[in-house]
Amino acid sequence: MNDKLKKPQTFSVWAKAEYAQMVATQIQRDIQSLFGMAPNIEVGGFASDDDRPIRINYYGSKTEVQSVKKMISDRYELSINNDEF
Repeated sequence: MNDKLKKPQTFSVWAKAEYAQMVATQIQRDIQSLFGMAPNIEVGGFASDDDRPIRINYYGSKTEVQSVKKMISDRYELSINNDEF
């Protein structure tokens, strides 16, 4: 029963700075089309950084968020961090 409880959850991924905004936009589209709810996504850091964090805020159950993380890991080959940036 606890698994069906939906709540806001935040995690982040890191992407090369020159592609971070494009990757964030594509991740948002993929999550919207596959899971039916668009996440709130923020790209942190600066354009001059080597890598930039992409923070993903998604409202869903534990199982849904695990599925979102697996999709991102599989499609984009990005590691997932549960930490804030």
